[in-house]
This record gives sequence, structure tokens and C-alpha cells, in this order.
Amino acid sequence: MMSPEDGRDDAARDLEAVSLPRGSGHPDQFEGEEISDLVRLVTACDIHGALIERRSYKPPMPYTDASAIPRA
Repeated sequence: MMSPEDGRDDAARDLEAVSLPRGSGHPDQFEGEEISDLVRLVTACDIHGALIERRSYKPPMPYTDASAIPRA
């Protein structure tokens, strides 16, 4: 659904909100069911990618180990 205020749809606004680095948690202080399923999915994928990628400060985690973490 397009937003008349800014011309972006709800999904784009949700994804933009969680991609902005503002500290811990959801930047708009959303909790539980207030966080859309799309944002939950993208966040889980982002976390999984960070776990299995090599970083300057850590080795990559094995795929099967990283896949077992997000079970909630």
C-alpha cells in the first residue's frame, strides 16, 4: 500500500527503519507483533549472513551451527 505522505509502501518504510544504525532494538521502539513479518525475515537473514561470513574480527561460523541459532 502506498503512503500518501512519502510515496513509499509500508514494506519499504519498515525495511528502511530497521536498516538505520541507531543502537540496539527496533529504532521506533516496536516490540512483538508490532514488527512486521517481512522485517523479521530480513533481520533473520541478515543475522545468519553475518554469522557465516568471515569478518576482520572473527572467523566464519559453520553454516549448520549458524542455522541452529534462530529458533525463536
